[in-house]
Amino acid sequence: MGVQCTIKSLSKNRITHLDSWSCLEEALCFLKNSEFTRHQTILQEQIESMKPPQVGKKLYSPQVLMRAFGYFSQSRSLYSRLRSDFKLPSIKTLTNISSKVNNTSDRTFINEIIKAVKPDQRKCIVMADEVYVKQCLLYHGGTVFGQAENNPSSLATSVLGIMVKCLFGGPTFLFKMIPVKAMTAAFLFDQIQQTIALLRGAGADIKSIIVDGNRTNQNFFKQFDTVTDKPWLTTDGIFLLFDFVHLIKSIRNNWLTEKTGQLTFKEDDDTFVAKWSDLIRLHEVENMSNFCGVRGLSKLTEVAVRPKPVERQRVSTCLRVFCEETLAALKVHPQMQNMNVTGTVKFIEKVNTMWKILNVRTVGKDIRHNNPLEAVINSPQDSRLQQLIDYADWFLSIGKKSGGKRMKTLTKDTSNALHHTLNGLVELTKHLLMSPHQKYVMIGEFCSDPLEKEFGKLRQGSGGTYFITAQQVLEKLDIKKTKLLLKLNVDLSVLRAEPGHCCDKCFFALDRDGISLLNQLEEEEMSIPVETKMSLIYMAGYVARKDEMSEQELFDATMFYAQKYGKYLHELDRGGLKIPTDTICQWTMFSYIMFNHIRHLVCRTSLSDVLMSIAHTYVFDSITKNNAMILSNIFLNNFCKSQTP
Repeated sequence: MGVQCTIKSLSKNRITHLDSWSCLEEALCFLKNSEFTRHQTILQEQIESMKPPQVGKKLYSPQVLMRAFGYFSQSRSLYSRLRSDFKLPSIKTLTNISSKVNNTSDRTFINEIIKAVKPDQRKCIVMADEVYVKQCLLYHGGTVFGQAENNPSSLATSVLGIMVKCLFGGPTFLFKMIPVKAMTAAFLFDQIQQTIALLRGAGADIKSIIVDGNRTNQNFFKQFDTVTDKPWLTTDGIFLLFDFVHLIKSIRNNWLTEKTGQLTFKEDDDTFVAKWSDLIRLHEVENMSNFCGVRGLSKLTEVAVRPKPVERQRVSTCLRVFCEETLAALKVHPQMQNMNVTGTVKFIEKVNTMWKILNVRTVGKDIRHNNPLEAVINSPQDSRLQQLIDYADWFLSIGKKSGGKRMKTLTKDTSNALHHTLNGLVELTKHLLMSPHQKYVMIGEFCSDPLEKEFGKLRQGSGGTYFITAQQVLEKLDIKKTKLLLKLNVDLSVLRAEPGHCCDKCFFALDRDGISLLNQLEEEEMSIPVETKMSLIYMAGYVARKDEMSEQELFDATMFYAQKYGKYLHELDRGGLKIPTDTICQWTMFSYIMFNHIRHLVCRTSLSDVLMSIAHTYVFDSITKNNAMILSNIFLNNFCKSQTP
């Protein structure tokens, strides 16, 4: 059976082998009346699924399906291996269910999620970020993957992920994954506005939008109507925040990349200088004095003090600089006593204190770490909120002013983003605490870490590679959506969509230029090169290979196209192809001309409809829908291969 589980009560009752249905029934009865561990729950599910199927009862429970989708999202090969030992749904069953969820409208999906959560969990935040993908076109199941939605004629270089996080214990889930190239603030604004409209229509209360601090996202926030002198608050009550985790990396990167490696700031009318060279010096003296097996006083490593561009993306590397150990080492290390490190110490101390206040994501962290800074915020009068406002003004003061080069300052973008976000977080915290049911706020919840974590899972579930494909991302999204619906006990039968291929391109219709081309295909046929016609005749032979023709149709058929351009077909034919008639050859050439005009705009469903319209327009009566589907597959598959670098 593939499941091993020791249940003492069963052994005491001399049930050691489940070798009959009566033993299975007795074991099942025992399990139903006992408190379950996770292993016992899995065992019960396996026993239930092994029982003879009953009419009107589903073979697999939602719990089994949810667990199956969890395995399947990790790895397809892992799932196949588990299926050999456990009674689990087939891959076809899972893909049918997930395709049904994929074909469900965004409005229906959001409505079911919001309806399933508690009323106080309907307060939510929206996060957006990009994950890089491999530039390629892939064709599978009638769909072309890899085209940028904001520019269909280009290959996507990244996928825009939009995540919704329901507060106070509600679900956190990926809502959209949109392939894009060179994303603009206007496109991002349009997608976020659509998401907000759907959430509000379902009864959700959007509290915040969180993105990282790049220039596109700064321009994105400027698209909103905001309260005067409060660019972090929209007129309809949404707080616009930059991710504070990205901002702490920006502080380190600004310091590291400053021409002199120095940042100047004032405190109590005194001027101090934070020098990156102090950190390098501390790391070097620790390396010289380190003994094997004994760690230095600080947490500094070679990567922390001299990070390469790709290493600067890791938060853990940044926190080796802004931590208590490095701060203490700068103060007390014997080799640093004769160096003026006061400015560096004060700067790290401020950033570390800010991080401690912000990075609170669990209750009781202050008790475990014996640090009151890491307590949850439970009062609008908490002194730490004023401390964050003071830091916001301080960061703004050490930022680059307008004009000229940056000299020993933070960049203008970083200082403005810090001022914006710290003020926004303080005001959002006070706003939430005004609710009578809100006992405390954990500021650490207002970051995009869940989205970054989800991107990591997508890479891990796609072979652990950094550059995943748009197809892998979108297929994993369908699985995660299905798993979420099952977890929330949503009845999938209420989803009216059918399994199978369905996308926005299915509803494509020819525009004026396309209709004009449709009426000129006979003239355009002359422009097709001879070698291309030879290839098209070969395709026509493949399309017609299973067509059956009556004796009269064979007698009436002419094959001048095959005689003139069929040499390539005859060279490759191993007996499985059929010499195509002039009707199917001419239809194939007309279809090729039309496909080149609309190739970026169609999927298999819409392309086959267009090809059938060609057959109707030119009275190619022998052309069937199956012929159109086969030729659509050939065109789209070859197109994707030709466009992939």
